[in-house]
Amino acid sequence: MQKLYKILIVDDDETNCEVLIEILEEHFQLEVAYSGKEGLEKALIFKPDIILLDIMMPEMDGYEVCRKVKQNSSLATTKIILVSAKRMLKDRLIGYEAGADDYITKPYDHNELNAKINVFSHLKYTEELNKLKDDFLTLLTHESKTPLNIILGYSELLSMSSNLSDDEKEFAEAIIKAAQQLHTSSSKTLFLCKLKSNYQLALHRGALEEIIEELIQKYTGNTKNISFKFDYDLAKFLMIDAPIISKSISYIIDNAIKHSNENDVVNVSIETKDPYVIVTIKDKGPGISNENKEIIFGEFNNADIDHHSQGLGISLAIAKRVATLHGGNLTVEDNNPTGAVFKFHILNNIA
Repeated sequence: MQKLYKILIVDDDETNCEVLIEILEEHFQLEVAYSGKEGLEKALIFKPDIILLDIMMPEMDGYEVCRKVKQNSSLATTKIILVSAKRMLKDRLIGYEAGADDYITKPYDHNELNAKINVFSHLKYTEELNKLKDDFLTLLTHESKTPLNIILGYSELLSMSSNLSDDEKEFAEAIIKAAQQLHTSSSKTLFLCKLKSNYQLALHRGALEEIIEELIQKYTGNTKNISFKFDYDLAKFLMIDAPIISKSISYIIDNAIKHSNENDVVNVSIETKDPYVIVTIKDKGPGISNENKEIIFGEFNNADIDHHSQGLGISLAIAKRVATLHGGNLTVEDNNPTGAVFKFHILNNIA
């Protein structure tokens, strides 16, 4: 059976190393270092999934090794479990501050050690897989921009030609529509990847009511003649990243319009319910089933739901992520007698 995960044991006590080898060698690829300096050198070559790291070593102790490993980008996903006879809480806290992922004291229980190793092995694998997917999506999105712009540009020129038959114009318009959909999905995917990659909010004083008023003005005059009712009790500024807040709320409003009947009214409101300021968007569409309320915020969700189905696999994931970055959340509930109510929560941090 192939040994999938690699473990580096760093301990200046040969007996301790031998005990760990006996426990782990059957199921893991192992490498051993007998000093902190040697451990760093072998980590860079061996690229372990997990480092079992002793604290008390001469010249370079485990805390220093831990810091240097975490500073190295090539070892960013490597998990470090400190293995030490030190039992004081302060020793654990120093280890966590140095970047350790967990801590186990000697003499350790073999079952506990194996359990921790299994958890962190799978965690590292999951993190690497997610990063690979994000990197692939980012690359794909970047690489598709130029050909999509070419398709859009030339198909728009073709559609304006007087030499085309009605059928040919219809074909050109279909190409434009498909390219626009791909461009929108591509842009949203890239934005979602950015939000997941340690995105730093550009916080400034902003008023939610101004953002909503601008969005309502943008969507007024839509083809379905949907009107808006806007109520708010907010007369203060918050520290927010206004552009991404606006983008997130626009996705929800756009969807409310898309699934409303002609001449319906979409209700938008802002209220303060400590510790949050809540933007609520209510529509009168078909609504969302209870089972789908649990999954519609998942990334690239493609659940077959009657309402809020087009494109929301990305849009709602983006909106929820933006709300979370602002200390809040995005939720959905039923509107009575029909429809959906989305609530965009932001932490009430008065500026």
